[in-house]
Amino acid sequence: MKIRSSIILIVTMLNLMCLFGCDDDNTESSFDVLIIADKTEGNAPATFSFRAQSNGPLQGEYTYLWDFQDGTQSGEERPTHTYEMPGEYQVTLTITEQGGSSGTASLPINV
Repeated sequence: MKIRSSIILIVTMLNLMCLFGCDDDNTESSFDVLIIADKTEGNAPATFSFRAQSNGPLQGEYTYLWDFQDGTQSGEERPTHTYEMPGEYQVTLTITEQGGSSGTASLPINV
């Protein structure tokens, strides 16, 4: 039981770190991107709310590309998404500024 509790604690800590921005893409980004989620796990069907945040130019106009890794995408700044099937998903967000600079982040979701 102690091992299971320790594993859950470690996974929770990793998820919390990713709430404040996991940039798993090793390519160079022009600015940092954060994915903020209302939660990182739930029972199927599970609905999650996401929010994009970046430190890009203040006057910039942005496009958002969310990939939920279940065959669906969104272009919203603050999407909600329902996962119908259990599994581990890697939500990826790419924000592109009108001048061409961009940033990418990802966040693991467990359903």
